[in-house]
Amino acid sequence: RREGQQAGILRRIAAGESVSAACARADMPSQASVYRWAQKSSAFADALAEAQRRGAWLRWLAFDEAKARAFLLRLAAGERLCDLLRDPAMPRRATLRHWRATQGEFGGEVLRLIGVHRAERRRAMGERRRAWDEATADRVLRLVGRGHSYRRLRRLDPSLPGALVIERWRRERPDFAFDLKANI
Repeated sequence: RREGQQAGILRRIAAGESVSAACARADMPSQASVYRWAQKSSAFADALAEAQRRGAWLRWLAFDEAKARAFLLRLAAGERLCDLLRDPAMPRRATLRHWRATQGEFGGEVLRLIGVHRAERRRAMGERRRAWDEATADRVLRLVGRGHSYRRLRRLDPSLPGALVIERWRRERPDFAFDLKANI
């Protein structure tokens, strides 16, 4: 009878229950008995430890409807995904990955909200795009002509455009690209 109880307890713990929850049923032994068995038998102690590890893993990945709803609300409100993953009240990265893979509706909504955030960032980046400025381009050409790399001009003067803007200007303005290449 004890072997059957031990196997039942180990099965329930490995399925995600705690020792106290597994022992709560009337037909199961007390929690103290389980720990006494573990003290007397190293094989049972090892099996109990392994079952607890498996159960903890399953509890960690278990889908929590309330936590998922709170996660989606915060993501929809504009919080960044990396900030949400740092919050201990929210799911961890591996848990979120598992939920997205196993909970279709949740995964689709997370994907949609991430797409909305990316589109907003792209739109904001487009609004901040630095327009072509002849005077600034002349300053860039002068500094590059003096031996400075156009990729490091912002270190000299933060008011100058960055390398990405200069490269975009090179694509958009062939005459600027020609002058820049001549000065390099």
